[in-house]
This record gives sequence, C-alpha cells and structure tokens, in this order.
Amino acid sequence: PVSNYLVIEPEYPSILTLYNAQGQLLLTKEISTTHTLNTSILSKGIYFLNATSGNGVYSQKVVKD
Repeated sequence: PVSNYLVIEPEYPSILTLYNAQGQLLLTKEISTTHTLNTSILSKGIYFLNATSGNGVYSQKVVKD
C-alpha cells in the first residue's frame, strides 16, 4: 500500500499510465529516470499502473491507503 508517494525506477524509458478501478485514465507521463509519483491526491482504493517501453509492458496493482 502507498500513502503519499510511489517511487518508480524504470530500466528503460517508459510511458506510465495510471487507471482507477473503473478503468478511467488518470495519468500519462513519459519517464526515463527515477520518478516519484505523488499519490496524496488520490482517494483510497485500487489503481492500476502500467509502464510501457520498447521491451514490453509492466503492470502493477497499487493500493492507496
């Protein structure tokens, strides 16, 4: 579970997308180095984070406290 920040350390330049449990797109951001995602503005619940690069897609479920 995350409270205020989620640190993302990509191996390759990636496009991050964050969706809520209803499938609504909340964020799209290109990153190439360590990135800190501010989650303090999100409501409690379940979110889905995808990182897409030339090497594939990484998906992670994120639980917001």
